[in-house]
Amino acid sequence: GADLSSHVLGHGERHDLDIFKSSKAFARDVTPITPVINLANRLVSKYKGSNSKVICITARSDMDDRDHFLDTFRKHKFPVDSVHIHRAGNEPHKPIPVAKADWIKKYLSTGNFTRVQMYDDDIKNLDAFLSLRKIYPKISFQAFAIVSGVIRKFNPK
Repeated sequence: GADLSSHVLGHGERHDLDIFKSSKAFARDVTPITPVINLANRLVSKYKGSNSKVICITARSDMDDRDHFLDTFRKHKFPVDSVHIHRAGNEPHKPIPVAKADWIKKYLSTGNFTRVQMYDDDIKNLDAFLSLRKIYPKISFQAFAIVSGVIRKFNPK
């Protein structure tokens, strides 16, 4: 498929990103990654009632139908009612890796966390996440890459 982040636009061209706000298109086109859904359910169950948090940070912005968007997660058994979904795409002036890292910084700056993990399918997001170690040296960071439905520990080169 085409990767919009690397596509070079011609003179006068622009990307039409309205499809990314369509909850109907999301419901139609989403491909659930079973290992990720299973992991999310395990983490939510494991940390329920603790001081830990499981959050979801998507590159998408607000959808045109919030309830339809959330129902799509429920349909695929993702524990959407037990996590908060932050939408990094709501900050169009920031690159997605920066916006995702900024959400994580909001949590880490509270001083309530000693360990943080990130699971993502984009290496740029994982690199931005791991760069936070410089700001929070006392916090343990672990990154995991999701590639072709497989979750692997990410070690930057």
